[in-house]
Amino acid sequence: MEILYRLQQFLDRLLHNASTVNIKGESYRIKEKKKDGFFRAEIPDEKGQPPN
Repeated sequence: MEILYRLQQFLDRLLHNASTVNIKGESYRIKEKKKDGFFRAEIPDEKGQPPN
């Protein structure tokens, strides 16, 4: 349990003054996987709901 406590302290100090950046759109990795056919792209309808 000591290691978890020290990890928590480390992350707290590291992220204390961090800023959050929101990125919209698909990531490069997702685009590549879709292009290679690893999973299908689910396009939401006009209400933003995923297809059935």
